[in-house]
Amino acid sequence: MNVPSRILVVLYSRSETFFCTMGGRGSEDTFAQMQRLARCVPIASCAIHARDMQQDVAVEKVARFVLMIKDALAACEREAVAR
Repeated sequence: MNVPSRILVVLYSRSETFFCTMGGRGSEDTFAQMQRLARCVPIASCAIHARDMQQDVAVEKVARFVLMIKDALAACEREAVAR
């Protein structure tokens, strides 16, 4: 993970979502680094590989990612209202 990304994760870690694009393998290691730096488990994560773009899988992955975020935020809202 590059230095600017590390700084963003450390400075702005609250409710996290992790998204990365790559040409090959490595999302698991990258997400593990981000999780350690943020000191929290992400509410959603999505890794788009180059092959996903070639096989038209990327749109599905991003749609699932967005739904995970919406569901997590809705759950947070329900918790806040219940307090």
